[in-house]
Amino acid sequence: MKQTTLANGKKVSVVGIGGHYKHFEYGRYEETYGPVEQSEVDSRAKLLSKAYENGITYYDTTWYNEVEMLARSLEIAGIRSKIHVNGMVLGAFTGSKGFGMTDRDYFNKYLDKRLAIMPENRFDSFMINAIDEQYDYDRCAGLVKLLSERKAAGDIGMLGFSCHNHPLAREIADAFNEFEIIMTPYNFRNNWFARSFDGYKGNASFVAMKPMVWAQYGVPFSVINNLNNFEEIFGFKKDEKIAVKAFRYLIESPILNVTLSSVNNETELDMLIEAGTDHTGGCCLNENDLKALTDYDKAVSSHDSIPLFIGGMKTDNLRAEFFCADNLCNILNIDKSTLTVRDENRRELIAEYKEKIYKELKTKGYGKYL
Repeated sequence: MKQTTLANGKKVSVVGIGGHYKHFEYGRYEETYGPVEQSEVDSRAKLLSKAYENGITYYDTTWYNEVEMLARSLEIAGIRSKIHVNGMVLGAFTGSKGFGMTDRDYFNKYLDKRLAIMPENRFDSFMINAIDEQYDYDRCAGLVKLLSERKAAGDIGMLGFSCHNHPLAREIADAFNEFEIIMTPYNFRNNWFARSFDGYKGNASFVAMKPMVWAQYGVPFSVINNLNNFEEIFGFKKDEKIAVKAFRYLIESPILNVTLSSVNNETELDMLIEAGTDHTGGCCLNENDLKALTDYDKAVSSHDSIPLFIGGMKTDNLRAEFFCADNLCNILNIDKSTLTVRDENRRELIAEYKEKIYKELKTKGYGKYL
């Protein structure tokens, strides 16, 4: 497994794992997460053990149930001291406002809640989550001060933030030298991050999130591989290793340190391992690889993205299925007032919506994509 060196001198793998919980979150802020089931913890522990055995040492969490899933899995796998764990508190600025708390009290409360269950009671790095949501310089300065205090106390290692707005991420990075690790969206289509940080003189390390989300939030571009009539629709051959190529595109970026992807099954893990493993003295993409990525880039938005959404509904990923059903309801003018992730029977609910959607697709002449 290829290694990278973070700003604090620590070596970690060039690929990292997120998505430590297969269920969809229930809301936008803290206290809106679902329960973690022991059967999933056992399954995740096996996945994490295989990841570590193959050299993956960077693990990311956001939602509390992701932290709980990772923490309980690490207890079983017994690898906490050997890996890098990143954490965040949801919506640092928006969440505190929503709960009627000060930024400091909100952040401390939910950081402490996470520390209490994480083995060794520490995070190797901790970020201000979605810093672009209601960003304010003075409020940010307050949280930087807090993070620095928590670092001095030994609760966290590196200070960082996640940001979906690339120019703002650069502005914040230049304004606060205390930040040592920054996470932003970066993929084959959304590659403006590198341009925004052109000429950057700071010392922060960079983590790419959303490497598979090219066209629509929550929908990996590779789900179009689930279509049986792939070549007929798009006019080129399906590439079963397209995810590996997408990861390698990022791994080869000179500015990135870690490419982070959600991993919820062994097939996805194998793709990530293959992308980050240096088998031949180099994993450079060739001309054919870049053409394949370009072909897929065009395909994910073609035909109003209907094939992409259909492919996503054929996964066993509740998050992707929900977003695909939601988008198709918009396209087909289907009432989606009862399509909610809070329903206890959301799996059955989405199955009902699939039936409505498939019927409407055929009625409106989109049956050729099914």
